[in-house]
Amino acid sequence: MKWDRQITNEWDGSGPPIFFIKWLVKRGGCSIQLHYFVQPDWPDCFHTHPACAIRLVLWGGYREEMGDGRMRRWFLGRIGIVAPALEHHIDGFLRKKQKGSLSLWLRGPIISDIETRGC
Repeated sequence: MKWDRQITNEWDGSGPPIFFIKWLVKRGGCSIQLHYFVQPDWPDCFHTHPACAIRLVLWGGYREEMGDGRMRRWFLGRIGIVAPALEHHIDGFLRKKQKGSLSLWLRGPIISDIETRGC
């Protein structure tokens, strides 16, 4: 599969990719995307999102650390809402030898800037 965008831990785009995005549908500012995580975020590097979204884990799974220190596990089939104010980072995968995690994102129009902390 050809990915439309790759995200790195470096905001200038340098460095190895941590996840890839494939846009399946774009219409009216909304989109349906595949997110393929291949590496966790840097420790203590938190971010928010530019839009409301619904995510569904299709394969693999990952641990998410919230800005307040709480941890969440995203496993196969889990569905959740991502609000723009949600501050988090991807802490790691659920299994030690796991090669990645794939999720489907239904994203609304962009309504805020991405904010970062600790990066």
